[in-house]
Amino acid sequence: KTSMENSIPASGHSYARGLAARHLTQAGRLRESWSGVHQLQLIKEVAAKKEEELGSFAEKLEKLRSYLLNKATLSACVVTEKRFFPETKSAMKPFLNSLPANNIILSEEESIQASDEIEGWSANVPVSYVAHIYRTIPYANEDSPKLQVLAKLLRSCYLHREIREKGGAYGGYATFSASEGFFSFLSYRDPHLERTLDVYKNSISWVLKGEFSEDDLKEAILGVFSDIDTPLSPAGKGNREFVASLRGLTSDIRQKRRRDLFNVERQSIIDVAERYLSSDKFHHAIAVISGSEKLQNVSGDLNMKTFKI
Repeated sequence: KTSMENSIPASGHSYARGLAARHLTQAGRLRESWSGVHQLQLIKEVAAKKEEELGSFAEKLEKLRSYLLNKATLSACVVTEKRFFPETKSAMKPFLNSLPANNIILSEEESIQASDEIEGWSANVPVSYVAHIYRTIPYANEDSPKLQVLAKLLRSCYLHREIREKGGAYGGYATFSASEGFFSFLSYRDPHLERTLDVYKNSISWVLKGEFSEDDLKEAILGVFSDIDTPLSPAGKGNREFVASLRGLTSDIRQKRRRDLFNVERQSIIDVAERYLSSDKFHHAIAVISGSEKLQNVSGDLNMKTFKI
């Protein structure tokens, strides 16, 4: 509990992102409940219980164990030299065979209805973490690489200047998660709140007006490739390929994306900004983590729902 509470100042932008994303997709809601503010609230609730009150919670954990440690649904990844494959397989077999094979059918939760929400969460912090998330399109859509370049362009050529250099925040970001289909604006340890939301809007206008150069675009594309081609350890490479295989992202699909990223053009950047970020066709949500007094001062103007972490 203490560890999670202490992580709010260090990772407030990530928590705010999760709070906004939970209104947009079922996957976003699940991720937030597993590792976000609602997970912290659950941990605080459990930590406050007396020992004799923990029986029902222990039963739930036991039920979860039967779901997770299940040979019928388990996939494993081992990274080693090829010459060690036979003995590694021999070592893994007894462990895998020792697990129960439970044919459990999990009941599917009702899918959420995406909604445009504005909410503030008060915490014991002197600054703000401001997240504005747009639900856009999936990995395979032809516009997905363009949104990835757009995020890098906005971050390096507009948001850093306006939010960090002028606004005094520790950081201002735009990110695009192709696997989730989320385009995110984020600020980190930000002395402002309403101003930052205005900067997000103004950054979209900046793109629509074409106020960036060809060199800016080239630098953004190179920045995306720098992220993609970050050196990894052998274990990191193996894990990357394992996750890609689980998601059905073959090497051909990923290579096509690289070609599409390389061929992103100026007008296509303007087009996707207009299509996904400047119309009401796609849902978006705002979540802010800040001090209670600051949230009270702006909640009326923003029509913001407020909660306490």
